[in-house]
Amino acid sequence: VNTIHLENNQIVSVADEINQLANLQYLFMRENSLTTYSPGMCQLPVLDVLDTSHNQITTLPDEVCTLTS
Repeated sequence: VNTIHLENNQIVSVADEINQLANLQYLFMRENSLTTYSPGMCQLPVLDVLDTSHNQITTLPDEVCTLTS
Protein backbone atom coordinates (compact mmCIF):
# COMPACT_ATOMS: atom_id res chain seq x y z
CA VAL A 1 0.00 0.00 0.00
CA ASN A 2 1.48 3.34 -0.96
CA THR A 3 -1.60 5.62 -0.80
CA ILE A 4 -4.41 5.85 1.75
CA HIS A 5 -7.39 8.21 1.46
CA LEU A 6 -9.35 8.64 4.71
CA GLU A 7 -10.79 12.09 4.20
CA ASN A 8 -14.02 13.22 5.89
CA ASN A 9 -14.55 10.15 8.10
CA GLN A 10 -14.74 11.64 11.62
CA ILE A 11 -11.56 9.76 12.59
CA VAL A 12 -10.34 10.81 16.04
CA SER A 13 -7.04 8.91 16.23
CA VAL A 14 -4.61 6.79 14.25
CA ALA A 15 -3.14 3.57 15.64
CA ASP A 16 0.62 3.64 16.22
CA GLU A 17 0.81 0.47 14.12
CA ILE A 18 0.43 2.61 11.01
CA ASN A 19 4.23 2.70 11.03
CA GLN A 20 4.13 -0.91 9.81
CA LEU A 21 3.07 0.40 6.40
CA ALA A 22 6.69 0.83 5.32
CA ASN A 23 5.82 1.68 1.70
CA LEU A 24 3.22 4.35 2.51
CA GLN A 25 4.01 7.50 0.53
CA TYR A 26 0.70 9.42 0.63
CA LEU A 27 -1.65 9.68 3.60
CA PHE A 28 -4.70 11.88 3.18
CA MET A 29 -6.65 12.46 6.41
CA ARG A 30 -8.15 15.91 5.92
CA GLU A 31 -11.51 16.87 7.41
CA ASN A 32 -11.58 14.42 10.31
CA SER A 33 -11.55 14.95 14.07
CA LEU A 34 -7.86 14.42 14.81
CA THR A 35 -6.45 16.39 17.75
CA THR A 36 -2.90 15.03 17.68
CA TYR A 37 -0.49 13.06 15.54
CA SER A 38 0.10 9.42 16.34
CA PRO A 39 3.81 8.68 16.94
CA GLY A 40 3.47 6.03 14.25
CA MET A 41 2.61 8.70 11.69
CA CYS A 42 6.03 10.23 12.28
CA GLN A 43 7.82 6.92 11.69
CA LEU A 44 6.85 6.26 8.08
CA PRO A 45 10.17 6.03 6.22
CA VAL A 46 9.02 6.99 2.70
CA LEU A 47 6.05 9.25 3.49
CA ASP A 48 6.03 12.17 1.04
CA VAL A 49 2.57 13.69 1.65
CA LEU A 50 0.66 13.85 4.94
CA ASP A 51 -2.52 15.91 4.59
CA THR A 52 -4.17 16.51 7.96
CA SER A 53 -5.71 19.86 7.14
CA HIS A 54 -9.11 20.77 8.55
CA ASN A 55 -8.67 18.79 11.77
CA GLN A 56 -8.34 20.02 15.37
CA ILE A 57 -4.57 19.52 15.66
CA THR A 58 -3.03 22.40 17.63
CA THR A 59 0.54 21.20 18.28
CA LEU A 60 3.13 19.21 16.39
CA PRO A 61 5.05 16.40 18.09
CA ASP A 62 8.83 16.67 18.27
CA GLU A 63 9.10 13.67 15.93
CA VAL A 64 7.84 15.82 13.02
CA CYS A 65 11.20 17.61 13.07
CA THR A 66 12.99 14.38 12.22
CA LEU A 67 10.97 13.59 9.08
CA THR A 68 13.14 13.58 5.98
CA SER A 69 10.75 13.41 3.03
